[in-house]
Order: sequence, then structure tokens, then C-alpha cells
Amino acid sequence: MRWFVVSCALAVAGQFVSPAHADIAFADLVGDWTASGQVVAQPNAPLESSRCRVSVSSGNNGRTLTVQGRCAIAAGVAHVTMTVVDRQDGTIGGSVTLSTLEGAVQLAGSRHDDVISLTTQTAMLFEGQHYWSRLDITLNDTRQFSLKEWTAVQSTSDWQLTRDLLFQRQGGAR
Repeated sequence: MRWFVVSCALAVAGQFVSPAHADIAFADLVGDWTASGQVVAQPNAPLESSRCRVSVSSGNNGRTLTVQGRCAIAAGVAHVTMTVVDRQDGTIGGSVTLSTLEGAVQLAGSRHDDVISLTTQTAMLFEGQHYWSRLDITLNDTRQFSLKEWTAVQSTSDWQLTRDLLFQRQGGAR
């Protein structure tokens, strides 16, 4: 379950980074979102069904997003709070904090066309093993986007798909 919580936090962190489309601004992502798809609850486990619900608010003249939400699998629910900052130089930064983790997980990345890529900046520790995580977010429009996450043991390059979700805006299109 703890792996699911960490993985869920990183997925939520990547959900609302500044889009590659020039006509979609941070402010366009404010609102409520739900997702369905598959996630991995722990390393080397199979993908299983998951649902997520998050709320997004904006600050710092639209350059910062705050995300609060939860994702659920059969084993339980993970709650997450995070901040994402558009550095306005083509790079994106962020941090995720959870009550189940010591400190924050730092993220950094960039955007290219309609794909945003983020990676953890420090390895995550889970059951004595260090892991890296990377996310690809494909922004379809202001109503939906897809998110894929992969993780790997720090000393290998054997990436495992740990999250495959489709997010949809709730309460109507913007």
C-alpha cells in the first residue's frame, strides 16, 4: 500500500503541469478532475484498476498550481497534496508531500509539443530499495489528458509501467 501512496503522489504531481499547447494556460486547468485506469500497488505487482479525484487551484499570477486529491485501489486510498510551478523558461518544478513520507519528493521536467515529461530528482526509498520515477503527460485539450508513469530500481534501467490513467474534467468543459 505504501508503494501505491508514493506512486499515486507522483502521478498527481504530474497531472497539472503547464501544458505544451500555447492556448492552454495554468488557469485553464483549475477545477475538479477524475481519472480511471490502472496502477501498480507495489513493485513488480500487476496493474490493477484505480480511480482518482483531484481539485486544482491556482496562485502566483497563474504560475503555481496546488493539487489536492486522492486515488483508490482495492487495498485502500492515498491522499496527496502538491505544488507545481511553471518556471516560464520551458522547465517545470514541483514537490509532493504525504503524511506517509518523510520530506517532499522533488520533481523536474520539461515539455515538448503536447507531452510533458517529469522525473524524480532524488530516489524514493521503498522497503530498503531506491527507485526513480518518470511521468509522461499527454494533454489532449482542457477537458482531458492521459498520464503514464514508470518506475525503476535506482541501479537498473528496467522501467516498469506503474500508472496508466485518463483524466477528465468534471463539471463541464472550460
